[in-house]
Amino acid sequence: MGKANELMQEAGYENGFEFDMPSIPVYQPRLEAIAGFLREINIKMNIVPVEPGTLARRSQTTDFPATNLSWVSARDPLFLMSFYVNEDGLFNPFKVKPTDEQLAIGKAGTESTDFDARAQHYWELVENMSEDSYMMYITFAPLLFGVSDAIANNETVVFRPNEDSPYLRGLRVDN
Repeated sequence: MGKANELMQEAGYENGFEFDMPSIPVYQPRLEAIAGFLREINIKMNIVPVEPGTLARRSQTTDFPATNLSWVSARDPLFLMSFYVNEDGLFNPFKVKPTDEQLAIGKAGTESTDFDARAQHYWELVENMSEDSYMMYITFAPLLFGVSDAIANNETVVFRPNEDSPYLRGLRVDN
């Protein structure tokens, strides 16, 4: 915690600070763990319960100085740019202006048609945003799911274990 305390002092928060974080029940254990880590450097994160089904909507407002969201589009810079990075992004309620470098990385990713190339731009953008403290990526929890043999053997379904949800491009759904 030495480096964290040093950075807190550098930022002018040697006495720490307090903030509210919205939560729905499913995120409570994760936020309690994060609050414990933050307490070690004198940051008090108050976990504020919000009604299930309202977290995303509340995260689009300035009700809280931070929010706790997750998504499963881990390989698409367009999603990251349009929802979080762009000044008018849906989940950028404080209208934080991205850096020119962030915009350039996002543009390169959204202009690429190659899936793996887009992923590389995404990870570069995530790293850049983390360094700027624009966003902090705390955990990654892949979705767990089960499917029938018919789906598991369908060549149009690509499963990426430990990366994100199943990639369902080209999958047709019938009754």
